[in-house]
Amino acid sequence: MTKKGSKLKKLAMRWRYRLDNARAIFGLLTFAVLLGATYAKRIPWFMEQGFWRGDFLLSLLILLVFVIGGYLYDRAFELWSEDITVRVERNPYTYVPGPKEFLITIAVQHLLAYLLFKEDEKEAKLFLEILSEYFSLTPNSEDYREKSNNIKTLSIDFVKKIKEKMKTEEEEG
Repeated sequence: MTKKGSKLKKLAMRWRYRLDNARAIFGLLTFAVLLGATYAKRIPWFMEQGFWRGDFLLSLLILLVFVIGGYLYDRAFELWSEDITVRVERNPYTYVPGPKEFLITIAVQHLLAYLLFKEDEKEAKLFLEILSEYFSLTPNSEDYREKSNNIKTLSIDFVKKIKEKMKTEEEEG
């Protein structure tokens, strides 16, 4: 991307961030004012304060409760962690399975290889090679095109051999 395009993108992202924050603050203020105006008429102490004063005080109290609650949630108790979302969003094109998923994937690959090729060990190894190449492929690697073409070629050869095997089994059976 050109420098001009990246500057424009940064500007757009900055304004999007500012607008989202402004919208969130406006939403919180609106929420507090609407709740304050609605419930000030039902709470005797706020009703005694007068129409505008009672509504304003209750709205301010509601706003403070939510702001303090948000601060405690975010800063004091740290009930969320941004590094978790960063780990997921850092490279969306790369899928890195966890230990459990990795074990299950390997087990399924070997089971499929065994079921498809009980007699032919060479074909089973080719099948496992295609699957392992596929799962290890990432677009940001240097030899991405070469690997993807290799997988494509292996897959085409593999499908041809499967079709041939199925034809011979149909003719025999």
